[in-house]
Amino acid sequence: MKRTKTKPASILSLVEAIGDGLTPQAAKRILEIKFDKKIQARVKYLGECSNDGRLTREEYAEYSEIIRFDTMLSILQSKARRLLANSQ
Repeated sequence: MKRTKTKPASILSLVEAIGDGLTPQAAKRILEIKFDKKIQARVKYLGECSNDGRLTREEYAEYSEIIRFDTMLSILQSKARRLLANSQ
């Protein structure tokens, strides 16, 4: 079976579709999502290592995954804020 890479644009289009289907209740819940302190500390550490060029391959993969998730969450939260602002 041939492996194919998932294009970021297709992931973003999925996030856009989810955001477009939000209800006010779901929007409020999405706005409550935050990284806990342990993850925040890990992101800070990985970011510092990245800036200094000290990330291992495993750390780079972990950091990239967190950044992708954070980007998708930010898009959903932006859509949630717009939905709630327009529904008032």
